[in-house]
Amino acid sequence: MPDLHIRPAREEDLPEIARLDREAFPAEPYPDLVLRQYFDLFGDLVLVLDDGNALQGYLIAGVTPAGDLTWLESIGVARDLRGQGLGRRLVKKWLDSLHSEGVCEFRLAVHPENEPAVHLYKSLDFTPLGGPRKDYYGLGKDRLLMALSLPAAPTPAPPHKP
Repeated sequence: MPDLHIRPAREEDLPEIARLDREAFPAEPYPDLVLRQYFDLFGDLVLVLDDGNALQGYLIAGVTPAGDLTWLESIGVARDLRGQGLGRRLVKKWLDSLHSEGVCEFRLAVHPENEPAVHLYKSLDFTPLGGPRKDYYGLGKDRLLMALSLPAAPTPAPPHKP
């Protein structure tokens, strides 16, 4: 496997994010307009998995205006690299970076029949918020809402004055 690192997306990454999104969700990829808006709105919460030559994955998340709740909007990994823990790495980076900034509530919506994704989220301690929500994203687009609540990150102690 190539050496991969996670970093915030840059504007020039948008075509590659769109390519990965079409590969991950061929039936309903995000329009380029939506990907652009997510990038403009959420900046550092659009993460990419970079091998130095091409992007191999992405994660898009957003934070509510109050800054206390974040939603995972989309995640995708290149088809030939799936099943190698890369999605887990992206989600953990999202969780760790925002939790260290004080966000304690994480949510997402997943297709209830996407067993690999549901399994991944459950393995990271996300729990379903009830059963699948019928027509959540429109007619016939049911989703399972899942949430993870983490305790508040410890506040660093003030420096000791001699």
